[in-house]
This record gives sequence, structure tokens and C-alpha cells, in this order.
Amino acid sequence: MKPILPAILASVAPTLVLVSLTAAPLVCGAQGSPSRVLASSAFESGLEGWRGISRDTGKPEKTQSLCQDGNCFARLSEESGDGSTMFFVAPPAFLGDQSAAMGGQLNFRLRQNHRDQLYRDQDVLLISGNTRLVHQLPQLPTQSWRSFEVPLAAGYWTHAGIGSMATTDELAEVLANLDAIRIRGEFSSRQVERTDLDDVQLISFLPIEPPLLSIQRLPDGTLDVSWRNDASPVAWRLEVTSNPVNGPWTEYPTSEIGVGADGAWHAALRPTALAKMVRLVTRAGSVR
Repeated sequence: MKPILPAILASVAPTLVLVSLTAAPLVCGAQGSPSRVLASSAFESGLEGWRGISRDTGKPEKTQSLCQDGNCFARLSEESGDGSTMFFVAPPAFLGDQSAAMGGQLNFRLRQNHRDQLYRDQDVLLISGNTRLVHQLPQLPTQSWRSFEVPLAAGYWTHAGIGSMATTDELAEVLANLDAIRIRGEFSSRQVERTDLDDVQLISFLPIEPPLLSIQRLPDGTLDVSWRNDASPVAWRLEVTSNPVNGPWTEYPTSEIGVGADGAWHAALRPTALAKMVRLVTRAGSVR
């Protein structure tokens, strides 16, 4: 498709992409997805602030820093079960305003010492005030190290005790005021429990640079709006308005956004009196 409109790109803020629907901006090709580690623990220097608790009683559980075959990790263990599931609790470096993690991942490795009497439970908890969001791991850890990548996006989290799916806004609010991250550390109903945790990373996938929009007119008059593939609709929203100064801005349905053959994100828009300008904004709450 050949761009036939003059190129105009207006950036009203360093991290906002604003484009006229009656003009075409500079074209930015698809790129790889850059990532940034917001917080991490490899337990090379000890527990690094991690601790263990019993979920129901809140009492501390035995937590150790161990190294085997050159690999260091945290171990949560108990010699006699109390009927309450144990959890690893993240240190302050993982907490507070983690808005940049929206659309990213929480990665870690787990292993545990039992093959039988395994049971399902809350696997990962994000806590902010009275809000508790739960993620269920697709598989339970085994006696060998297993890596887990937990998406920090709507569709992967539910409200504890309710079961309803957390919305994008609800997840963003929790990440913006994160009081606790808990990772399950008990998976069998046997009395003697031991679970190891390693390589915990809180990762942001937000583009380092604003993703420039490309607009091309199709034969039927529709405008093909595209942007590079590291700006997923999970983390960014496409908005349109008739007045970029005073708004209001309306989100373009994510169901109408897809990946094209070029690997970039595409949305088909038709200019109207109510949709003359378009922009990309981060779902974490800041305009990008």
C-alpha cells in the first residue's frame, strides 16, 4: 500500500504519539520487543529480602538461602503441615508503583519435593489494599526446575474469593499501588514440604521510544493505522478524537486491532467528524 497523504507528526508530549487522521506520519517498521527488568532476585547474596509466611495464619515459615552446584536459590520448608499453604513474599524492591510492569511479565523458577498428593490453590497473588488478584499457573512445579512466565495483563488474573476476571483498569490500579507479591511455596498435602524459588524478575515490555504511527489510505477510503509490534494493545490503547486539545478521547476497540503480514499492529479507521485525530496511550495511566 502506497502512502498518498502528506506526512505530519505532532507530539504534544515526549511520550505521546498524536497523529491527524487527515495526514500520514513517519513510518516505523516492526521491531523486536525490548524489555526492561524492573526488579530481580537471583539469591546470589542471600534471601535478598524474601521471606515465607503461612497464608491462613500469617505466621513466618522457615526460609533459607542455599547454593548447590553453583546455583543459589531461596527455599521454603516445613517439617509438619498445619493445613495452611505457604507462600514466598517479595521484598520492597518489587512493590510500590510498578505501573511500568503493565503488559509485562512476572518470571520465576520453582521446584518442589513431591510427586503425589498435589493440590490446586492460589499460585500467585498481587495485593493492593483490600484488592487481591490471583493467577493460576498452567502447570505445577515438579522435582526439577520449571520456569514460569506470568503475564501482567487482563485475562490472566481473577479476584480472590470472587472468581471474576480482573479488568485492565483493575490490574493497572493494583500494579500502581502494589503492597505485596506472593508466590505459592507449597504444592503437596504431605507433611514434609520443601519448595525452591529462583530467578525472579518483574519485567516491563513497554517500548523505550514512542511507537510512531503509520497511516495509509486504502482504496475504499479507509485509513490503515499501523504501529510497531512492541506496542501491544495489552499495554497501549489506540484513541481517537475530534479535538486533540480538549478531547474527549475514545478508545478504539481492541477486538478490531490485529497483527498484519508485516508483523506490525493494524487498525482500520474511517475519518469522521468525531474521529479526526488518533494517538497511542499506555494503559498504565501515563500518556505515551
